[in-house]
Amino acid sequence: MKILVVRLSAMGDLILLTGPLRELKKQKPDYEIHLLTTELGHELLSGSTDIDHFHILSDRAGLFQYLRLLLSLESYDFIFDMQGKAKTQFARFILSGSFKTINKQNKERRAFVKKRQFRDALTDHVVQKYFALFALYLDLETPWVEKLRPQLIANPLVFNKQIFDFTKAYVIHPYASQKNKEWPWAKNLIQELDKEGQSVVIIGQSKEPLNIELKNGLNLTNKTSPREMIAIIQACKGLLSTDSGPMHIGVAVNKPVWAIFGPTTREFGFAPQFDNCTIIENISLDCRPCHIHGGNHCPLRHHSCMKDITVNQVQESLRKL
Repeated sequence: MKILVVRLSAMGDLILLTGPLRELKKQKPDYEIHLLTTELGHELLSGSTDIDHFHILSDRAGLFQYLRLLLSLESYDFIFDMQGKAKTQFARFILSGSFKTINKQNKERRAFVKKRQFRDALTDHVVQKYFALFALYLDLETPWVEKLRPQLIANPLVFNKQIFDFTKAYVIHPYASQKNKEWPWAKNLIQELDKEGQSVVIIGQSKEPLNIELKNGLNLTNKTSPREMIAIIQACKGLLSTDSGPMHIGVAVNKPVWAIFGPTTREFGFAPQFDNCTIIENISLDCRPCHIHGGNHCPLRHHSCMKDITVNQVQESLRKL
């Protein structure tokens, strides 16, 4: 059996695919699994023994380059589109094989945001949705969610402990693709931890990086590649993050993860429902969730879902480690 899995973006979605692929390979070790992805996907998932072959699309490729890549591919027994967008649907008409598309429940999620409908239908984590598509057509037994936990292979982090000991540091990722998902007191927390003598490493990409001086830490904002980020999180003692791609890295390298959730909620399927993960959120608000992706502005102009989560509350959660 030869299978092609299509997933082009984004960081978190690509990482979450690793657990279902691992379980698929475990149950069907003789199946040949190919992944059609971008350079980012290849960088993140390189080293995986569950993927027999990568077909890599340049991150800067246009439609012509994408179609040319599709035309170069062979025939498959099954093609699983884990993106479900117009671009990935081109494969249906070009490639030879039984084409199946993931149900991302976008209609249900949007209805939940607007009218709080379909709550009971939005209970599965994204890893469960991915695996359910495989199981439906490949005669697989569905495991519990922890067995579908994402997994990344981290490169060894070469560092001099006399200069900085990453193993004693917290990693903090304060940024997000949507401004509403950023916790406004991240800088205050980092300063408090620094005063206590705690080691902190700030990571992530941002056009508005935190301007902060640390006596006991490093600010590596905009200074690391995805592979370096994986290695840093793997080396450190725990990760505090927004609802974002690096949050999934922490889960995938099996580190303690504290995830701060505000405008997004568990019903979207991305909250880390795995062992050794803590979700920090304000559950008292009826206005959550307010946007399927988080949004850049609070519709009610108070942003209480994030502002009401205090520095002390997060510090107490970290101390439980």
